[in-house]
Order: sequence, then structure tokens, then C-alpha cells
Amino acid sequence: LSWQTTMQLFAGGIAVLGMGAALAMRAWPQDLGLLPDGDEAGRLPPQPQTPQQDGDRLRDAVRQGRFWWYFAAIATGSVGLFAALVHVAPAARAQGIAADSAILLIGLIGAGNVLGRLFLGGLGDRLGPPRLLLLLTLALALLDGVWLGAESYPALVVFTLLFGAANGGCIALYPAVAASWFGTRQLGAILGALYIGVGIAALFGASAAGLLFDLRGSYAWPIGASGALALLSALCLTGAARWRPRPDAAAGGVSLPTIGP
Repeated sequence: LSWQTTMQLFAGGIAVLGMGAALAMRAWPQDLGLLPDGDEAGRLPPQPQTPQQDGDRLRDAVRQGRFWWYFAAIATGSVGLFAALVHVAPAARAQGIAADSAILLIGLIGAGNVLGRLFLGGLGDRLGPPRLLLLLTLALALLDGVWLGAESYPALVVFTLLFGAANGGCIALYPAVAASWFGTRQLGAILGALYIGVGIAALFGASAAGLLFDLRGSYAWPIGASGALALLSALCLTGAARWRPRPDAAAGGVSLPTIGP
């Protein structure tokens, strides 16, 4: 099929399956007589019928330095994924790998991404979402180093699976970390604002990587830049975790727009 027809089929599938699933969703586990994580309400102390929603409003969150540290972490940490999705196949072709095998690497990133979302997201419940997100972001930088040194197709397969898994884990943890830092009162709005950083990474990441290749004639430069941005993302996460409101701001209930730990 042509790519146009393929995209039309995707759009139809999303419309039918996605909207059907959305209509079947429930706002709260209490609507089904359950508690979070599937616990049965009868086995635990009585819980309020309407879950409490505590936390910041969007206008309060964006006044906090933590929000902007986290925004920067998401934006810089997302660049490598889009750069890899666009350039891993041509980079493999430049190493003499056959076209069909090179294109398969893109699919392996996606497969690893799904596995990472399923399994690494749950691991955050035990290690703590902020800590695991930091570890996975550091892993992204390490894996870019693996890509830089990969000289065989099996090495590229290992890289794409692990890189996709680490990215999938990060994507699964972004909302959990946001909830732990900003609460759930307006979590949807806060996530929407934070994910503008992902849009920026998608808009410029792959193109900037391509420009670096054109200027330098080697994929080592964009791969190295992706790794450096992952390290920068880890530093931003550390800044977000260490951020504290100023005493005068905390007393008034609103954090000042200060960037810094």
C-alpha cells in the first residue's frame, strides 16, 4: 500500500478503536467499586466516594522554577528519540547494511518503546518515579554512546531495543513525576503545557541532527549531540528535584518564578 493509504488506515483505526476505548473509560476506580491498583474497597478502610484532588493549578505551577526545570528536562530528553527514529536507518545504510535490515531498526525502537512503557513504568512504583526517570535519562546518554560505537548489525539491534525501552520508560514516568511534584488538581493542563517541550523536540530534533550531518559529514556529531542533550536532561531533572520555593513565597502559598535548585 502507499504511505497515503497507510496513514488513512491508521487514522480510521485510531478514530474507531481510540474513541471507543475513551468512551469505555471511567474517571475513578471508585466508580467500579475499586480503589487504585485494583484493590477492593471492602478490604480496606472506607474511602471517600469522590477522590480528593490536591495540588497546583496550572497558573501556579508555571510560576515555579521546578516546572521550568522539568520542561527543559522533557524537551532535551526527547530530542534523541526523534533523531534516532529518523536517522538510525540512513546511519545503518552508511555502514553498508541492507535497506530492509536498516528499516527494521526503526520498528525495533518502537517495539522496545512499548516494552519500556509496560514494564519500566511499573518499576517506578518501587524505586520512585523521579529516581527511575533520572536513571533512565542517564541510560539514554549511555546508549547513544553504544550507538556511536556500534559497528555491526547485532550491536545496532541491541541499541535500538534498549534505547526504545529507555525512552518508553521515560514517557510512562513523565505523568507520574508531574503528579508527585504538582499534584492532580490540574494535572491534565500541566502535562499539556509540559508536553510542548516534546513538540519542540519533534519539530527541531531530527532536522537539527540532519543539519549536523550535512555540515560535518558524519553521524558521530548528531549522535554525540543527542547524548549530550540526554545528560543535560538529567541535570535539569536534578534541578527540578532539588528545587524548593523561597520562604517568602511558601508563606504566601505561591512559588516565585525562580530557576535554580
